Amino acid sequence: MPSRTVKTGSRRCTRRQFLGAASAAALSPWPRVALAQASSDRPAPWWLEVGGGKSRVVEVRSDRAVAGAIDLFVIRDMLDRGLASLTGATGRDGWKKVLGDARRIVIKLNQVGWDVIGAGEPLARALVSSLGAGGYSAAEIALVEAPQHLSKSLGARPPEEGWSDAIPVGTRMESLAAYVTAADAIINVGFLKTHQIAGYSGAMKNISHAVIRRPGLYHADGCAPFVGQIITAPPVASRLRLNVLNALRVVVEHGPDAREEDVFDQGSVLMAFDPLALDTAGLGALEGARRRRGLSTGLRVPYLISAAETGCGRWQPEEVDRILIEPDR
Repeated sequence: MPSRTVKTGSRRCTRRQFLGAASAAALSPWPRVALAQASSDRPAPWWLEVGGGKSRVVEVRSDRAVAGAIDLFVIRDMLDRGLASLTGATGRDGWKKVLGDARRIVIKLNQVGWDVIGAGEPLARALVSSLGAGGYSAAEIALVEAPQHLSKSLGARPPEEGWSDAIPVGTRMESLAAYVTAADAIINVGFLKTHQIAGYSGAMKNISHAVIRRPGLYHADGCAPFVGQIITAPPVASRLRLNVLNALRVVVEHGPDAREEDVFDQGSVLMAFDPLALDTAGLGALEGARRRRGLSTGLRVPYLISAAETGCGRWQPEEVDRILIEPDR
């Protein structure tokens, strides 16, 4: 992560701050319906709370996943291993710890660079397969930013269209995508890549600017502090159950779009509950891939700094357990 001192007293939010911080930063208050929802059946996720255990980030790396052709069966095994390490349980029990009784599930993918990167569809198929084994059928799952043929072939439900409740972003109110507020749970699956405006695109950026109506208004200053504001908005954070970084093939330069000459075969999948912890690890993985390509490192990512300052999860080394699983070795 870029070097900068972060105030230790403001790293994470209490549950009360979770409900109030975003509205205090905006000119308009939270909509009453959003506050009521957040304060009753949708409490703040644990990674926004002060104290407690460390955030865990699991990276599963396999050369076989991208050797020649991308191997769906290897990717499924990687996801299952990552789930077991993250939750301490396997199969149905592991997914139960992630999703509980959720029955309207959204998998938020990333369509930018999808065709060139070529790793989006295999991972999506492997994830839906793993969820099916865990007791969550494809008919309960909506794939967002996926090709129609993929959703149809998997039997996934269509995501809700249109716009719903508004949240404060900066000094404005922005409507949320209806598929967010209609979901019981969101699984966030981003590509690992550079971003010519934000510096880096991983888990948090995959959600933040995709779920608001006017994302183009919030790219100034490297998307800071807007990414963290949107992620910690109660209607978003309370539904965000799992974050996954698709680092099978990494865009090391000129992202977020992808050109084949800018793609590096990393063969990794990273998973975490805490999106800031995951993005901090993902940035390190991206910098490593850039070094191996002979590219400069030290990417400037202002929104990660602002997210850390405002309490959007954990990022300091002593607060994060990093686990690397290499089944081929």
